[in-house]
Amino acid sequence: MADEPARAVEFLEKAGERALAMGAYQDTLDFLRRALAMSSRGVAVEPERRGRWQRWLGEAAWGLGDIDGCGGYFEAALAELDRPLPTSRAGWLRVTGRHVAGQLWRGMTRRARPADHRAGEAALAASRLSYRHYHGGDNLAMIALNLRSVALADRAPATAAVATPYWQLGYLAGIVGMPRVAAHYYGHARGRARATADDTSLAMSLYSEASYLIGAGHLGEARRTAREAVDVLRRIGHVHELEVALTVAAHAEHDLGEHRTALALCRELYESSRERHNRMHEAWGAYTTARELLALGEPDDAVVLCAHAAPLALEAGDRASMVLLGGLRALAEVQRGRHAAARDALDEWLGRVDGTMPAVWSLGHGYVAAARCALALIDHTGDDAARARARAAVSHLWRHALVFPVTRPAALACEARLAHRAGRTTVARWLAGEALARAQAQAMPGDARDAAAVLAALA
Repeated sequence: MADEPARAVEFLEKAGERALAMGAYQDTLDFLRRALAMSSRGVAVEPERRGRWQRWLGEAAWGLGDIDGCGGYFEAALAELDRPLPTSRAGWLRVTGRHVAGQLWRGMTRRARPADHRAGEAALAASRLSYRHYHGGDNLAMIALNLRSVALADRAPATAAVATPYWQLGYLAGIVGMPRVAAHYYGHARGRARATADDTSLAMSLYSEASYLIGAGHLGEARRTAREAVDVLRRIGHVHELEVALTVAAHAEHDLGEHRTALALCRELYESSRERHNRMHEAWGAYTTARELLALGEPDDAVVLCAHAAPLALEAGDRASMVLLGGLRALAEVQRGRHAAARDALDEWLGRVDGTMPAVWSLGHGYVAAARCALALIDHTGDDAARARARAAVSHLWRHALVFPVTRPAALACEARLAHRAGRTTVARWLAGEALARAQAQAMPGDARDAAAVLAALA
């Protein structure tokens, strides 16, 4: 009978692993929490095994849309695997510098390092924790963990399914303007995913690359890549990641002006996530549906959906989404003619983004919506306070546009409207012309129409 507890732990471990693979995230939490509880009461379990359980628990919490809750599990996984995290900003900076130097050295020497059997688990825990900081807006921790996860993946055995850290670093390289480095790491991620028969990571690398391409303004290529990710995930039946891919695909369709197609994708995301009780994805589905309804002239329904999404995003700890849906809500209110409500929503949005640096490509729609709302409020009141809000909102939009070219046509057009209102006609005409040229080059018909309207007003 002495081995019964050990057998029970083994059963719980296998049941948790099976539940995670099936997307039964609450069952995963229940099984593995019981296994950890038994290990703490005297059942001998090696640290590497406990670290794997902690990572699985983090994946399950993430699958349920609990951004804040998953972090503790991934941190515990790294501690079990003897990879503790920094406790200060200086520590994060040291980690970042060390791993940047390590990647440069590896690129120059191309020496193979001895395999570390714990590195694969640690790489996956660090990469997912990086994603959590991405959504939380902690850019330094995100970058440091991203680099650390790649360094760990480099040391993992060849059979380890560790494609994720590479595509995450590819995305990071892309948004800082290093397309060749981005292409290298995305290619490495796809190669590793195929070599380890990891279709899920292959699809994730595809939708991540599509995200980067959207931010860079390469929308046709982004749509093709996102659709490929959707196709892979439909084939393998991974509903959680399919919802992410649907979100990315809908963003591309929106920017390309295909609002009915985008609306269908957003509604599929919304219904799927509601059925699975994933609060974060339900928030995404609600406010992206609202975004398409706004584009189709239905602001009343858009406001309802934004109101539904806000508490879900806050509960999930998805602070980045509050920027996007806050801007949409402000624009919806001004389109409804509720100018006081629009002003209040815009003030709330300005308070949320003040002092932040945009690091999430998808937030651009929120920045654009807020700027357009602010400009509309000038037309309604024309007072100094409205002009100050508009200047602030357009300045924030420029901060996003400097990182992500996809929002530059909108930033130029909004700046042109400000110049026109200030009587600087020549400047306004040049800005609007630039906005039109960029929008046409990026195949963004909505932004092209907006820029053309500014030019028409200046004629």
